[in-house]
Amino acid sequence: MLTNGQYEEFMRIYASRRDRNARLLKQRREEVVSCIPAFRDLEEMSGRVALNALRQQLKPDTGDPGDSGTMSARNELERIRIKKREVLTENGYPADYLDPVYDCPDCRDTGFIDTGRGRTKCHCFRQMELGILYDHSRLSLLIKTNNFDLLREDYYEGESLLLFRNALSNCRTFLDTFDEAAPNLLFYGPTGTGKSFLSICTAGEILKRGKTVLYFSAADVLEKISGYAQNAEEKQQIQDLMKELSETELLVLDDLGTEINNSFISSRLFTIINERILKGLSTVISTNLPLDELRSRYSDRVFSRITSNYLVCKLTGPDIRMSKIIRK
Repeated sequence: MLTNGQYEEFMRIYASRRDRNARLLKQRREEVVSCIPAFRDLEEMSGRVALNALRQQLKPDTGDPGDSGTMSARNELERIRIKKREVLTENGYPADYLDPVYDCPDCRDTGFIDTGRGRTKCHCFRQMELGILYDHSRLSLLIKTNNFDLLREDYYEGESLLLFRNALSNCRTFLDTFDEAAPNLLFYGPTGTGKSFLSICTAGEILKRGKTVLYFSAADVLEKISGYAQNAEEKQQIQDLMKELSETELLVLDDLGTEINNSFISSRLFTIINERILKGLSTVISTNLPLDELRSRYSDRVFSRITSNYLVCKLTGPDIRMSKIIRK
């Protein structure tokens, strides 16, 4: 949960964005008005029409039940608005050059979206919230050195190259269908074969779309859950953490199998995976465990959920991290 201070800081960030974008829009308008006389004339015309409409509204009742004067003013203002856009394009500007500017058009830089039944947090607010709550900055740092622009195939050959290309194809399918099908990915294979690299690359692409993304070492998050469970005073923390894990639009669990395992951990892992499948939310998991060991370690029901609902990608080959060191 956010503290009051953190919430107030978020609101200051949104206010700063609105102020910055309002200044940008004002600068654009001043630029256009000074450079395009025809646009300036249209601005003055729309001002006169709006002023006359206001005067009509302030007059005593004229007995006009259709309010034809107001309707006429609206039609004239719409005609002027369309003409302004035409004038902009005729002079080399985008038609929407003077439309309101937002960092996040979905919430219009307020942090909240009106659903008709109340306000809900926008994805941009949630991403900032997750960044504070769960050290999201780690993913921001990781994607600088783990992204598809840096992808190389020359560490693979033979069957390993075919498996890598198949995994890459599954990543592209995942990205193409993310919004419609809520796909899931499992990368498995020996250490250093590119599982974490592909997981982070994929998460980075989803992050660019403005989606909420959580990236965790499986050991870190599952052992944190276990630690909370052993302390009655931290009951709320485990509830909050499980809520975030089950609601973020993309969850990445890296290096599954490195955590201390027991029945509690296995049960919590199943809850996370199952709830996300039921909610239609995507998950990416990487593990060094072969499939038969994954099954024996986490139970049939965990294994069944993964193999039935995930694009399964096997990776083999040399340890790329060691290969990089040798090549230097």
